[in-house]
Amino acid sequence: MNIKILIIILISLLIIPVSNLADSGIITPSLDIPPSIHAAQVPTFKCKTLDEVENKIKEMKRSGVDTIIVRVFQNNGDSFYSFAKRKNKVGVYFKTSHAPVVDDILGELVKITHRNKMKIFAWMTTRRCDWKIYEKPDLRGYKYDIESGGIKPTKGLNIFNKEVQRYLRDIYTDLAAYDIDGILFQDDLVLRHTEGYSQEAANLYLLESGYRINPHDMFRGIYEKSGKYFVSNYTPKFWRWAKWKNRQILKLVEIMMKSARDVNPDVKFALNLYYETITDPKNALAWLSQDINATLKYGFDYYSVMAYHRQIKKELQLSNNDLYIFLKNMTTRLIDLIDNPNKILIKIQVVDWDTNAPIPNREIDKVFKSITSQGRVSLAFTPVTKHPPLKVIRKYYLPRSS
Repeated sequence: MNIKILIIILISLLIIPVSNLADSGIITPSLDIPPSIHAAQVPTFKCKTLDEVENKIKEMKRSGVDTIIVRVFQNNGDSFYSFAKRKNKVGVYFKTSHAPVVDDILGELVKITHRNKMKIFAWMTTRRCDWKIYEKPDLRGYKYDIESGGIKPTKGLNIFNKEVQRYLRDIYTDLAAYDIDGILFQDDLVLRHTEGYSQEAANLYLLESGYRINPHDMFRGIYEKSGKYFVSNYTPKFWRWAKWKNRQILKLVEIMMKSARDVNPDVKFALNLYYETITDPKNALAWLSQDINATLKYGFDYYSVMAYHRQIKKELQLSNNDLYIFLKNMTTRLIDLIDNPNKILIKIQVVDWDTNAPIPNREIDKVFKSITSQGRVSLAFTPVTKHPPLKVIRKYYLPRSS
């Protein structure tokens, strides 16, 4: 009799709907601790042929790179892969019936990286799918326009729409069918402080919380400066709404991860996090609907922090010395928060975002040194240029001789 009861309990746990996993407290993390990685994130290869791509990958491997994170989507404004045979202006670089295929290059890139005994992560978009918006404009999300006080559509998909949820689940399933080692969620998987005001969100929020969403009750001290409008502070109703939005994002990601692991059980997942999520958690929740403490409960293999130092320096108006202290403190905070340093993937920029000019090796070296001086973590640099700073990369990626 006791055995029968135990079997009934186990079966009941297995049939809990995926959408309720987070609320039930049942999380689906990988069972093993992921290895530390030394990665190169590739927005596009500056190569005209696959042979040139392989030569570039071999060159990076000699400098200690063991993982390639390659972009597998094409939105407006993204650079095309020079070696790809373009069939569509927007879409994806893998075989699927759920999006226009620009060119199915992922299979070849998997062969090249694995042939060279390296790992490959597919870097995939979520809310920003221009092709889907063209096909069905009604799937767009909505935001509150603080200047006019009205509701306007956004460029991103409405994650509260059931069709959008199914779409993302299905396209990630097709992506995971490749022999990839991991998937990096693009940094568009956020809801900014004015976003999320769709009818589907309003209905679900009322059902789950008992409250109606009204943007006029959430923002205080709206003001204009240099032609732009800003918010001075937020009401308690806003913070309740922001926490709820964060939970909805994480629930959706959990569904996508589960569907991908159903076809590729060994695939690892990395979630892009903004630096504010670690260093300014209250504002990160407001501005992005990201919450590091909530995120840690959802079974990600890697927490990919965009520690783009020139961007940080500019946005926070830091001196060079203060910038390096900031990077050290952020790394220490991550090591304190996350149970294994292998899971901490800190990404470093090697090109200035504003000018596209290469950043001097000496400056990149100081950034790497600031981060690694606080402890061992996984690392990535981006982008892969025609002449990446491999002399510096080698210093921090290759094992040190005893």
